Amino acid sequence: MYSLQTVFLTVVALFYIITRGFPRLLSWLIVAKYQTEIKIGRISLLRLSFEDVLIKKSGLSIKIDRVGATSSLFNQEERKIFAIKIHDVRIEKEVCDKRGRGTPAEPANSMSMETAFSAAGEANSSTQTEPQVIKLRISPSVVTLAQFFGVHVMSVSVMYLREKWPECLLHASAEKITLEGATLNQSNIALKVCVSGAHFKVLQHVGEGNEALADTGCGRAGATQDPSLVECAISLKLSIEANAETVAAMENISVQLRQPQITIRERLFTFLEHKALAATPVISTPHISSKNKPSVNTLLHRYWLFLPLKFQVKVEDIGVKFMNSLSQMALQGSLAGIDLQTHLNREGGLENLPALLPDFSTELQVDNTRLQCVHDSSIFLIRFNLQTQFVGDRVNMKSEFRSLHVSYDHRDLGVWTTYVSRQKPLPPAQSYVPELGDKGKSATWKKLLHRYCVGMIMEMWDVSCGGSMPGSSYGQTSLQHARFSVALSQWTSQVAGELILESLVATLGQVQHSITPTVQSISAATAPRRIHVWGTPACIGLCLVQLSSVPQGSSRNNNSLPPLQAEALVDNLQLEWSPDLGSFITSLIRYSQELKKYSRSIVSRKAAEKTSEVPGETFNSISVKCTNINMF
Repeated sequence: MYSLQTVFLTVVALFYIITRGFPRLLSWLIVAKYQTEIKIGRISLLRLSFEDVLIKKSGLSIKIDRVGATSSLFNQEERKIFAIKIHDVRIEKEVCDKRGRGTPAEPANSMSMETAFSAAGEANSSTQTEPQVIKLRISPSVVTLAQFFGVHVMSVSVMYLREKWPECLLHASAEKITLEGATLNQSNIALKVCVSGAHFKVLQHVGEGNEALADTGCGRAGATQDPSLVECAISLKLSIEANAETVAAMENISVQLRQPQITIRERLFTFLEHKALAATPVISTPHISSKNKPSVNTLLHRYWLFLPLKFQVKVEDIGVKFMNSLSQMALQGSLAGIDLQTHLNREGGLENLPALLPDFSTELQVDNTRLQCVHDSSIFLIRFNLQTQFVGDRVNMKSEFRSLHVSYDHRDLGVWTTYVSRQKPLPPAQSYVPELGDKGKSATWKKLLHRYCVGMIMEMWDVSCGGSMPGSSYGQTSLQHARFSVALSQWTSQVAGELILESLVATLGQVQHSITPTVQSISAATAPRRIHVWGTPACIGLCLVQLSSVPQGSSRNNNSLPPLQAEALVDNLQLEWSPDLGSFITSLIRYSQELKKYSRSIVSRKAAEKTSEVPGETFNSISVKCTNINMF
């Protein structure tokens, strides 16, 4: 018989081994195998959980208060047989101490000219290999057991400090993150992620901003600025479905964002300018950079199986606020919903790329867009729809605007002119990088127009645009229906376009135009418009413009559009001249000249080197026919 003292010492030893010794042994095994520092404070036998867990890897520190487990066998609220619960996660990036260091090491891309030329020669002489498709295989046991497991993370906090100029601090948090697996059709595996109560901020020290305000006299005595540059509160639902029968292939990705509330402050624009300036290269090695940067075709071949067959993004109840330098509301906007869907056919998609494009289509719909400034400037759009389709050598695009109303008040421009006037013109940087930005963009468009047949259709219903300027009355232009369509063949050899305008009316002042049609667009062209109302500088009942290319010989330059012939038909044209129109034009010219004072002086370093290109022949013939013209 063991004595009571021996039994007590044995129980204490076992308790110490389980709660203290086992965590240290587990930490040592993880460090030895994964080269990741991990510390487990203790094991709670009552909660069956690890407590005070610390994980460090590559300057990243993860602190977890408690890691436990639960099951639907013991908890009716849990839906999975086995689920891991993680409480109070804090993720931080350790800041490196730059003091006390020696001379900084040379960057990896700084090399001598001889090394650069030799590397460029090797890049040119080496043959390009066919990119390999990344293939992943998921074990059948993972597919079977995925439906029984889940992870719940409570109270997550992330802090990341950007050490490079311009410095900023990212702070993100979430109330709860849920990850659940599912098995579909015995071969498809799905992952569902739900993030609730997410909120993130980008912070920056306000010392420099206060000095700038003090210099311009915009700051107020005792006023303090909010250190945040941008804030966002959002809830997220993510669903990923993949086919794991043989080789893993992505099938469906669905993203749902609910009630995102975004607050942007004026200092964010200055931060982005500084970030772009810091990222501008001074000395570049174009051969090596082009070698290290893979092409679009290479990326498509490599990640072809990771592109989803169906991708959908839904955003509901979006709110946007823009705050000026005095923390006052300058712009407020809202969106009822955004729906983006893409469809891809993966079978035989990259065999003839880039001659033939894969079967790919997108559809975007935006509902109830509202932007309101402090005064009367506003933008209202009931619905915007955009559809694109890529099939073989054809690219088709169609967009539609429903009930677009734009109003401008000159008093709201003070927010933007105040910001622009505080910006100092940046000195021209001493750079050896060739200016290839515009040329690269134009080359991309030329390749698109040369290889594929492009068709575009844009349609607008119930559109109005108005504005007021100092010294003039309110002007407004309304349009009931407009349609523009254009078709370009390969190498832009043939061009065909059509423009239709129905019931275009321009008014000055508060004029209730009685001839604005109240009928449907089908019979709008035949509606009576014989009555003229004073205060209407221009009114067009119907305008039809047709464009077509003129056949040319084989000696034509393929880099430019062929000569075009235009035919226009204008019906029921009414023009009016009044003193109000003269004062409006005078105020418009004076106002545009005042705006130039706030524009930044941008001097091109290569303006003298640019040679003016002589444009080719654009229009071969133009014919215009007008009926029912009245001038007042």
